[in-house]
Amino acid sequence: MFTVEGILLIFTRSKDIGKLKDIICDLCGSSEFEIFISRDEWSWLPNKYKTNLVQCLQCNLIYQNPQLEPNELAHFYGPEYEPYVRPIEEEIWLIKKFRLANVRKKVNLVKSFVQNKGYILDVGCSTGVFLTQMKSIGWVCYGIEPNYYAAEIAKRTLGINIFQGYLSEFKGMERCFDAITFWDVVEHTFSPSNELRLAHNLLKTNGILILNIPNWNAFDRGLLGKYWQGYDPPRHLYVFSENNIKQYLSKTGFKLLNSFSLISSYYSFVMGLARKLEIEYPKLGRIVKFLLYIPGTRLVFEPWLKIYHHQKRSSVITYVAQK
Repeated sequence: MFTVEGILLIFTRSKDIGKLKDIICDLCGSSEFEIFISRDEWSWLPNKYKTNLVQCLQCNLIYQNPQLEPNELAHFYGPEYEPYVRPIEEEIWLIKKFRLANVRKKVNLVKSFVQNKGYILDVGCSTGVFLTQMKSIGWVCYGIEPNYYAAEIAKRTLGINIFQGYLSEFKGMERCFDAITFWDVVEHTFSPSNELRLAHNLLKTNGILILNIPNWNAFDRGLLGKYWQGYDPPRHLYVFSENNIKQYLSKTGFKLLNSFSLISSYYSFVMGLARKLEIEYPKLGRIVKFLLYIPGTRLVFEPWLKIYHHQKRSSVITYVAQK
């Protein structure tokens, strides 16, 4: 067993460690944990960006401890970061088709829980693909994106309200929104508790909250181990079980309505598999990665992935809650 007070002593023995801060469990406040994946396991990261993934001994939440400071993590959100690479309009037709299919699933999900068009806020909106579709069906759209590069793309291509910054800095619209979405975002935040409280304050009564996060029960977590994309060190600061999410929602004033697999596992699975092969079998890995990223290759995998999709074991899982 380790304590927050003792862990920095371990790390300060190395001179090439980035700026770190020790934290307590964001969910239950406990300072007791055990190491789940040691920093030494992240062999593909520079030493200064390695940190432990630990598990709280009280609530079982998995999180990075110590955490890298925001300015250190910023190095991993540059223009080359995959979600920022290009707007959907610039993709080749086949990739554009697959991406639009996922976006339409998200749009239809919102419509199924909010009957009338209203105000929607997308937290971590990236280059704004989802909001573009919501705007096209008559919703009043707002987006928040901390990354300057992605926010500028969204502003340039959308012509809607994009706030470049953090949710904690977004003021003046309390109780205005009918729906707030976090598509693959909550695991990147320094305090999910704070993010959900802020979202609660911005929602109207009975407003809908949607979270899309890595699925702890995913088929590929066991298959890929430390290379699983759901861990994605050092960007993912938290990994949530379904019970963790239920506790978070209850703690911040939400009622869970449903959970299900919404989005295809293909790209998440491929990213983890490619990383594993590139590190363990470099020559083979480069060839396989090239083949996996050829447009149309996913058609071979989709029937297999759909089996896990229906079992709620996709790489990511979606939660819908209500204020």
